[in-house]
Amino acid sequence: MAYGELKVDTITFTNGGTDTSVAVSGLVLNPTFSGDITSTGTISGEIILGGTTVSGATVSGGDGIFVSGVFTDQISGATITGNTVKATSITGVNIIGTTSVSGATITGGTIVGTTTVSGATVTGTTFKATTITGGTIVGTTTVSGATVTGNTIQGTTITGGTVVGTTTVSGATVTGTAGNFTNITGGASTFTSNVTLNAQSDLRFADADSSNWVAFQAPTTVGSNVTWTLPDADATVSGYALVSDAAGNLSWASAGGGGLTYFTEAESTASPNNTAYVDSFTAASTGTTDVDIALVPIAGGALLGQIPDATAAGGNKRGTYATDWQRSRTDALDVAAGSFSTIGGGGQNKITTASDYGTIPGGYDNECTADYAIACGYSCDGDGAGSTCFGYAGSATGSYAVSLGRSHFAGGSDSAAVGGYASSTSGSYSAIIGSYIGYALADHSIVLGGSRGQTGTVVGRCVIPACDSPIANTNYVSQSSILLCGRQTTDATTTSLGSDNTTVDANNILTLTDNSAFYVKGSCIAAVTAGGDTKAWTFEAVIKRGAGAGTTTLVGSAVKNVIAYDSGAASWDIDIVADATYGGIRVEVTGAASTTIRWVTKFESTETAY
Repeated sequence: MAYGELKVDTITFTNGGTDTSVAVSGLVLNPTFSGDITSTGTISGEIILGGTTVSGATVSGGDGIFVSGVFTDQISGATITGNTVKATSITGVNIIGTTSVSGATITGGTIVGTTTVSGATVTGTTFKATTITGGTIVGTTTVSGATVTGNTIQGTTITGGTVVGTTTVSGATVTGTAGNFTNITGGASTFTSNVTLNAQSDLRFADADSSNWVAFQAPTTVGSNVTWTLPDADATVSGYALVSDAAGNLSWASAGGGGLTYFTEAESTASPNNTAYVDSFTAASTGTTDVDIALVPIAGGALLGQIPDATAAGGNKRGTYATDWQRSRTDALDVAAGSFSTIGGGGQNKITTASDYGTIPGGYDNECTADYAIACGYSCDGDGAGSTCFGYAGSATGSYAVSLGRSHFAGGSDSAAVGGYASSTSGSYSAIIGSYIGYALADHSIVLGGSRGQTGTVVGRCVIPACDSPIANTNYVSQSSILLCGRQTTDATTTSLGSDNTTVDANNILTLTDNSAFYVKGSCIAAVTAGGDTKAWTFEAVIKRGAGAGTTTLVGSAVKNVIAYDSGAASWDIDIVADATYGGIRVEVTGAASTTIRWVTKFESTETAY
């Protein structure tokens, strides 16, 4: 078998299965080889035929090396420069320069420069500044600065360069690479820089057998770049959806129920809404002339103007069936916490959990702490069950009490302080109307108008100051009053009249305060039933009191006049008495044996005190 000429240090020839090593020197051009060639030198020339194994040699020259088309060619441990390599298995080689590699299996080694690799299977190889077309790139191959076209890439690190065409990338790490990826499949591919899908290309997600897919796509025109940042955890409630804060930050929120059917939404930006836009929902139904609108919570849910968040911003959870439109508070407790309670608006208003059905229509810093209470205005408190407090800095602590005006205190049950200023009703069913710093301290008592009137503890007493403190800014100094006292007698026993049906004491006769004097003008009527015997008197008296009830005494004698009487009432009589036990003035009556008589006396007093 003939062999060509070559320039090598040592060549081993195979003939009939026996290798023969021959040492040669010099340069022989245009060799032709077949069989096995083992060399540590340089192979230079035109053609290496099929079936040849080249091991350890440096192979250089022009086009034409390894063109036999036999796919069993083997090149191992060689450096290949400036050649065309076809149908060859290349292991552990360095391929540099302008070499073109086609249809080869390349394992290990380094491919650099302007090398073109076409239709090759590449494993464990390092690529730099290379054009790679067709074929498969697998394993731990590193591709750097290359243009990769129409390949299958698996388990590879791709850094820099361009990936184009119908390339399939599978399980790769792609860093700083520009390109058009036709398919990214299998494994877990990692991209350590931005990925751009140009010209409205899809981001597609295929189904189990890859027969169909769903995709995301950019709009036709994007005015400016937008980045949406995902939340850092999954939603904690089923049915939540991603929503944006208009700054690119996405978060989980309750999903909407779809488009509006019976409402039209709009935004008004024209003056006067140009400084604060108005977004609106307008009922769109045309079925009737008038259209009602209902916001309907489920079961015992509340109707709210803000979302509770247990802070001053959103407040605590509201009560069942509550309605709370208030949107300003300084404390999380400033909410409609009572069941069925209502806050219509305003700020810093509070209905506690103890106030079911409590109501605050609006205003500021109002509070309801009892069932059915209502408060409105500024710093008004409805603290009694069913109480009402409207105005400024008032309080209604009595059950069903009413405070209307400025700085009133309605403390007695069913009492009322209306108009005027800073008046107080302590007695049950007591009242103050239009008075300045008045006090209705007794049950059923009342102060009407004027300034600094006070009833004391006398039940039913009606005080009329009828002046504005002409002497001193002190209660009792200048006032008048009216008091009715009565009793029913059935015999001739002397009986004292009182303003209620209890035993006579300081709380049911016309009692003086210490260091005071009264002019008292009175009348008394006595009668039996069925239009029977009747008698009437008038009287006048002056009474005074020093320090303590025991100093109470009449000035002179009381003047008593009989106005008229029936003959059967001739013996009936009254007496005007200074009561030094309780410190007041009272009327004692004497009737007739076995006769039921009803007695009523009216005291009208003009009063002064120190």
